Amino acid sequence: MEFSDGNQWHYVTDPAAYEQNRLMYEYRAASGSTGQMLIDTKFAQQRAAMQPLLDGMLYYQKPYNKETPEAQANMFCDLLGRLAPNEMVMLDIEGDINVPDPADFMHRWLGVVESRLNTLAWIYVPQSLSGVLTRAVTGNRIVKAPKYSGADQRGPAPSWPHDVHQYSDKGWFPGGNGPGDVNFTDLTVPQMLDRCRREATPAPPPPQGVPMPPRRAMWSPNCDDRPRNVTWLCFHTQEGNGTADSLARYLDNPASGVSYNTVGDASELIDVVPFDRSPWAALGANGRADHFCFGGSFSAWSRQQWLDCGMLDNAAAWLADRAQARGIPLAYVGTDGVRTGNPGVIGHVDWTRGANEGSHTDPGPNFPWDELIARAQRFTQPPGDDDMTPEQDKMLREVHFELTQRLPDRSDGQTPLVDTLLGHAINAATFARRNMDQAPGPRSGLLQRIADKLGA
Repeated sequence: MEFSDGNQWHYVTDPAAYEQNRLMYEYRAASGSTGQMLIDTKFAQQRAAMQPLLDGMLYYQKPYNKETPEAQANMFCDLLGRLAPNEMVMLDIEGDINVPDPADFMHRWLGVVESRLNTLAWIYVPQSLSGVLTRAVTGNRIVKAPKYSGADQRGPAPSWPHDVHQYSDKGWFPGGNGPGDVNFTDLTVPQMLDRCRREATPAPPPPQGVPMPPRRAMWSPNCDDRPRNVTWLCFHTQEGNGTADSLARYLDNPASGVSYNTVGDASELIDVVPFDRSPWAALGANGRADHFCFGGSFSAWSRQQWLDCGMLDNAAAWLADRAQARGIPLAYVGTDGVRTGNPGVIGHVDWTRGANEGSHTDPGPNFPWDELIARAQRFTQPPGDDDMTPEQDKMLREVHFELTQRLPDRSDGQTPLVDTLLGHAINAATFARRNMDQAPGPRSGLLQRIADKLGA
């Protein structure tokens, strides 16, 4: 299949003639090649004229090195607005723009564009950047590569990996104002649209008790389309230093062989795998849970380290969002929940033990499930429903922790939330009653008063 590439100098003047000969049209929306970011003067007119007629449309931005990738990406998204079902986008990084780190620029630009437009973008990879923007970096995104034949006929294809070959700037431009760039691909338009398809990531619920965190996307190729039956919301640790951003970049590499639905730290949330796809996070649990990983975290942390890490609020926001989207209770169900299929919140360790699969024990024995869930509940609570001050709320949660989690339990070590302090108190009362029943002779005044209280 062939399609033409337009701009404000080479463009369609006869849409009907183009439609008769081409199924798809590419057009430059914005360019920074002049030293400032400019919107193509004919972009709006060409989009309005051609999009309703064709099976596929591709709009691209050629960036420059004087603004951040995020600023340029947001300008591009503001220009496009919502994409129609037949529309796609591309980042056109060319060697002459002198971006110091093209891979970093690409990741940061994609993080904004793919999140805001809910799509996977194409990547333009010239020969000068083919050693940098490799398949390991671009992932499963469609790659367009230029290699001009010098004529209006297609010549040899580029020697580096690509999906679309831009083969001439003198090619036939049906319905156009003269010759122009022309592209060839073995892909059909439906195949290209499918390669760019992503389900919209549900937005976090409106702010309630605390502000919602910044959220963007950096889609990983490490996922699959196997059917999902989500029962749990599962938490993981990275077991390494870093941030959500550095972890998401690592997961964007196919060689890593791992991914989660979302990663987060104290600053932001980054969606990595759409929620309609299965990440590679926990073997058989990949399709049974939505998965979250704390960037720069360790399962060996103490409870106090977790409370001090600054990441719990953002994780709680994600938990509230996914619980609401999935209809899953905000309750830690642990290993027993996995064994019985009871929906709720779990850690990777609970899948390991409940399903007898794997060896991971994160997020560790000291992870503050009570605190995470309490914070998540604040996001789902309508304004005005809680008359407690933050200090009173903190005190109540501390009392709950002291009563139910502070002391070691007497379980088999598989499920940490058993009786603890409250259970120990009951055990002590039972022990006292049994010993008083068996004690010979008269009881002292103190023992008799205890016995009276216990009904012994």
